[in-house]
Amino acid sequence: MTNAIKKAVFYITFIALGVFWAEVVSTKIPFGLVTYPLYLAYGLLYVIFIDALMRWKVRDFKIWYLFGALVGIITETYVAKVIFYGTQPNVWRIFGVAPGPIAFIILFYHAFFSFLAPAYFARRVLYMPLPIPPNKWIDRLFLLVPFIMFPVVSSKLILEGWNIMTLVSLVSISAIILSLWVLLLRFVGDIKDVILSHWERIGVIAFAVIAYIYFLFNATNKSHGHAPTDFPVVPMIVISIIIAALLALIFKSISKNEEQKEPLTYDGRMINLRLFCGWLFWYIALTTVLSLKAPPLLVVKISLIVLGVTGAIIGLWMFIQSVIGLFRACQK
Repeated sequence: MTNAIKKAVFYITFIALGVFWAEVVSTKIPFGLVTYPLYLAYGLLYVIFIDALMRWKVRDFKIWYLFGALVGIITETYVAKVIFYGTQPNVWRIFGVAPGPIAFIILFYHAFFSFLAPAYFARRVLYMPLPIPPNKWIDRLFLLVPFIMFPVVSSKLILEGWNIMTLVSLVSISAIILSLWVLLLRFVGDIKDVILSHWERIGVIAFAVIAYIYFLFNATNKSHGHAPTDFPVVPMIVISIIIAALLALIFKSISKNEEQKEPLTYDGRMINLRLFCGWLFWYIALTTVLSLKAPPLLVVKISLIVLGVTGAIIGLWMFIQSVIGLFRACQK
């Protein structure tokens, strides 16, 4: 097996992990790892971002957070169009965008659950060489994930009428697929260098641009009742400029770091399979137990409001602080 193939397994495993956290943990798309477009929608960004983090040994949390926020901004702008229409018809909008979904779904949920959580998990459990140190209190937070997501799972069961066994079965299928990727990565063993070469980076970036142009005109979140091409042009242009500016500032900032000169090796045999399987079992088992007795509808709605408001406040605060810190870093 060539090093290029091993490197592909390395990145695809992270993509599968990221998709699992982004869509399966929340049960938004419980069969997420069976849905191949998600691998492209999230995966191309994951490859570009974690390569940058490893290449320039980025330990600055605001950069990690902004990469996570960009995962949300980019996917929800060009793929799902949630940034314009939310997840339901007739969502409140201002200047063509929906502030509520931006604050919670993008700046909180995607930043933390679609990027920061899988990145830490990859470092802590899969021992991927991401420049983030393991931390015991963060480890404990991972045990709370079924409780944090419980209002969302309950709404899936009560408001959307899903059956608990169907939901858990689909989540379990995604978990099995993720496990197979992790086992394959463990099987490939030594990888001589996981950093992308110059032409590999160019290829991934070019493919990402083409893929998101395709998504722009062919993908959307059907729950908000709009067609893929039904998006406001001016807000789309403004947000695209913001995305480009953020990316330019981030890469200007991190390129000041010392670039990884030596090959960055990885050994899949270091993967902690016991911890990986233990967390998967904990998440699925506890989610099932908590969902067997559905809470009253009023409790679910109040829990969703509390989670939404709390997440939106955290997301807005983190984004503002991170952008201010980024501007200051670029001015030095």
